Parts: sequence; C-alpha cells; structure tokens
Amino acid sequence: MRTRVELALQVPAPTGGRWFAYGDGSAELASWYPPPVPEPAVDPWVLLPSAVQHLHERWVELQSLVRAHVSEESFDELDLASRWDDETARLHVLAGLDALEQDLSEALGPDHEVRISREPAVTEVTMAGEYGSTWPLGGGTTGREDWPMISDRLADHLTQWAILADPDSDRRPPPDFTERVVRDLRRELGDRFLLTVDTRS
Repeated sequence: MRTRVELALQVPAPTGGRWFAYGDGSAELASWYPPPVPEPAVDPWVLLPSAVQHLHERWVELQSLVRAHVSEESFDELDLASRWDDETARLHVLAGLDALEQDLSEALGPDHEVRISREPAVTEVTMAGEYGSTWPLGGGTTGREDWPMISDRLADHLTQWAILADPDSDRRPPPDFTERVVRDLRRELGDRFLLTVDTRS
C-alpha cells in the first residue's frame, strides 16, 4: 500500500514556510517551521535531509513570491488566484509547485504518492455531490452567491447536477451531462481555477 503525502503552502505564515504532510490522508507525518527540522523518528523525512533542505529553500522562495504579489487582504477570498498583480510571478509559482511535487516524488520513491497543492497559484475546486446540497462546489461550504463569475445558465446546470449526484439520490448524473457541465465550468472559471470532479458518490 502506498503512503499518500499531501503538502500545502501556508500563506500567510508568521515566519517562512510551513509544511503539512499526511500519510494515507489522515495521520500527520511531519510539520515544521524554518529551519526545517522534522521529527527525528518520523519516516520518511529522516531519510531525506538533503532533499528536505532543498525543498524547503524552494518552498520559501515560492512563498516570498506569493507575499510580494498577492495582498494579505485577499488571503481569505474564494478566488485567491485571481488576486495576483503579476501573471508572470503566478505562473512561476505554479511551475515551481509542479517541480517540487516531481522532485519530492522522486526523492520518496514509488512507495509514496505525493500531492502538492497548487494554491494559491490556482484555486483548487472540487465538484461533487453532497448530502442534501443543491450546490456541488466548495464541499458544501459555499453556495451560488459565492460564485458570481458563473453564469445563471451554468448555475442552473450545476444545481441539477448536484441534485442527481447527492449520495442519497436513486439517480446519477448522465455521463454526457457531467461532461458538458464540466466543460462549461472550466471555460467560465478560466485557467486560474483547477477543477477536480468527484463522481464516486
């Protein structure tokens, strides 16, 4: 069984970068502040002192770019990725996070599944059916009013999809309807949103 490692860039943070890593999506493996000092008995971090230092340095560099080009007043906003004042800097951070994920995957080896969040270079959104919810975005914590960038026509389709995708529903969204809604949603949100569709319910 592969251990899943998930990392997210914490912005803002009082000093430097902050890492969170989870094994199998639940148990916390490591959390440290600069300088990076993982728990001495935690595997796999003790096996990677040089990799940890390299990744930490890149992490802090990317976080500094975020701080330089995104105002702190925007950090709690839903579409944080749209608040960048420099598109080149945003794309640099996005590419840097891509590279970090690849480097860490190679360092940990095939027994680990690595996932580094691309936020805040993009806003990650999951479209999924929720119990008793008529809105499929935001994990049940947002509603239509939080998504003014979405057209009324698409909002109606998202509501229809959410009702069908409710885990308690006897029906499921037809695949061609899901495909059409996802295509329209990606077009209207644009490239600053990263959409994941969960059809497991």
